[in-house]
Amino acid sequence: MRPPFPNLLANFDPNHALYQLQTTNYDVQSPYAMQFNLSIQRALPGDWVVSAGYSGSRGLHLFRIGDANLAPFTVVNGIKVYQTQLGRMNPNFASITQRITDAQSYYNALQLTAQKQFSHGLRAQISYTFSSPSTTPAESIPRKLHGRQPVRSGLLRPQGGSRAIAFWAKHVFVCNWSYELPFAKSMTGVGGCS
Repeated sequence: MRPPFPNLLANFDPNHALYQLQTTNYDVQSPYAMQFNLSIQRALPGDWVVSAGYSGSRGLHLFRIGDANLAPFTVVNGIKVYQTQLGRMNPNFASITQRITDAQSYYNALQLTAQKQFSHGLRAQISYTFSSPSTTPAESIPRKLHGRQPVRSGLLRPQGGSRAIAFWAKHVFVCNWSYELPFAKSMTGVGGCS
């Protein structure tokens, strides 16, 4: 049965079924990212160059999905505590989700590199990155709405300081080198250098 237009809820029957709504915030912002880095290099004896640097980025106005029809809540010590045993605030609906652009992402990394310039037939590079990525949660929907314990969660906005790890490679170590074989210098054709 098709709902009548423009009143899509004209045939709404709260005693028959639960309805789920998905909405988009009226004030959607354009997502964007800022990237920044700073590095220092130093030449060392033996044709080595070492560098240390910081690299970071921050994403703003990223899309997030929130549920506006959570369980009823009380405020305890300034924190919303949801009473999941009471069901949802509006029992005629299941979830009422909304797409909003208030999520953020953060990336901070320390980068160390040592590179040997080509000399005596050897070229080498060693690099290490220590990083810490995080984002505000993409969803603020409690995992168990019908559990016995209260759930602490944001309604349509994450709690202050609430962050999640979306991807994580905390330590990255990369090493590569190439060596020119002494006997290959005089070779010609496919095996030679020229």
